[in-house]
Amino acid sequence: MTKKLTPIFCLLLFLIVTSCTLESEFSLPNNEAIDSELLGLWSPTNNPKESVKIERHTEKRYKLTLIDGDDKEELIAYPTTIRERQILTIITEDEVGLSYQFYGISMINNSLTYSEVNNQIREEKFESQQDLYDFFLTHIEKDYFFKNPETLKKISP
Repeated sequence: MTKKLTPIFCLLLFLIVTSCTLESEFSLPNNEAIDSELLGLWSPTNNPKESVKIERHTEKRYKLTLIDGDDKEELIAYPTTIRERQILTIITEDEVGLSYQFYGISMINNSLTYSEVNNQIREEKFESQQDLYDFFLTHIEKDYFFKNPETLKKISP
């Protein structure tokens, strides 16, 4: 990105791409259809120039486009529901391969809140997708599981 990024966009990009959220080489199951209510353009209320566009990538995956003026970053994500809590898995790729980052999301009216999954509660490396899933089952209902909530408003469908 060539232009200077504003603080909120940097925070959003930082949280998604290099965040302190839980990250794993294993993913949660990708077996749910996307929620069409989540599709649209979302922005912090104090800077509508910065936004996240959520589009249908496939029937079970979203394309997220982080936008700051003319600068854009695209990511692929998908939903998983565990104990009635919605988890958004974001797929990232680097020189080592694919990795997965996890965020709790909730929508009320035209507000989307996303929170990091607390990576400090993991005691050992996950050895399988089942280990990861069991970790979510064990901790997801605890107060400490999600942290650093951020809220965006829907500005267009």
